[in-house]
Amino acid sequence: MRYDLLRLEFSTPVHFGSGRLDTAEITFCADRLFSAICIEALKKGGEEYLMKIYECVRNGKLLLSDGLPYIGDTYYIPKPVIHIEHSRDDSSSVLKKAFKKLSYIPVDKTGDFIKGDIDPESENGKFSNIGRFGKRYLVAVRNGKEDSLPYRVGDFTFAENSGLYIILGCEDDDLYYDMSKLIEAIGYSGIGGKISSGMGKFSVKPKKMPEGFLRAFEGEHDRYISLSVCMAKNDELEAILENAGYVMLKRSGFINSYTYADNFQKKSDFYCFAAGACFEKKFEGDVFDVSQGGAHPVWRYAKPMLMGVDIR
Repeated sequence: MRYDLLRLEFSTPVHFGSGRLDTAEITFCADRLFSAICIEALKKGGEEYLMKIYECVRNGKLLLSDGLPYIGDTYYIPKPVIHIEHSRDDSSSVLKKAFKKLSYIPVDKTGDFIKGDIDPESENGKFSNIGRFGKRYLVAVRNGKEDSLPYRVGDFTFAENSGLYIILGCEDDDLYYDMSKLIEAIGYSGIGGKISSGMGKFSVKPKKMPEGFLRAFEGEHDRYISLSVCMAKNDELEAILENAGYVMLKRSGFINSYTYADNFQKKSDFYCFAAGACFEKKFEGDVFDVSQGGAHPVWRYAKPMLMGVDIR
């Protein structure tokens, strides 16, 4: 399998949901990206092309990471959920708060983090330069008439030379070409919430994967960090939970399909491992059906993209 890094350079603010309309996150999950890919695949080639993409994912021929941050030439991954022994004074409340605040670490400092040699205060300071949160007021227009009361929407604007990147794992060059074109198409319409208001637009810039980063996807390792939201199949779950570290994430939302039902329907709530979960064993995961009796299945992407690390 080939692994490729695509940088998403945002030309507009973004709105990635955090549970409230007036707040925002700076990243998006792989299941959101997969949903957007499905929509573009349906536009481009109809149901037959959509099913081709779906089967590639189910069969392990296509993997997606979450949208992850970069600043300049520094690529960040989610802070691994793994027990570490700090080389600095654990009794320092300032240090504990700094480690708790740390959400992402530079990929080239993963080994330092696991050894407890990373400086969380310094890394938090650097990461704060990625951009700024903001709020804007929008007014809903229905049947050509504005609602009387505006509402607030939280957004995030990336600083210059900062944004998000994704990693594509593709079985072959043809699949990579198809996927890169679909992701380019997503950039024109936007990703995330409030794209009808112009948010979430980006251009795609392929970049060479750093050698150390690329090697982490090859061979066997002591632990595996998932760079995407994921969930194991029922017959995999018991085995992978042994000595695992993870945070559970609730995924929900509405079904974006006019053919599913006569009115908007919610997806079934789905619980999965957040990116950054650490496992001793590899697993396949799956694409799960979260529909609730409508006209067609509704898929929730939950395949892990596993980055290997060694702790000995």
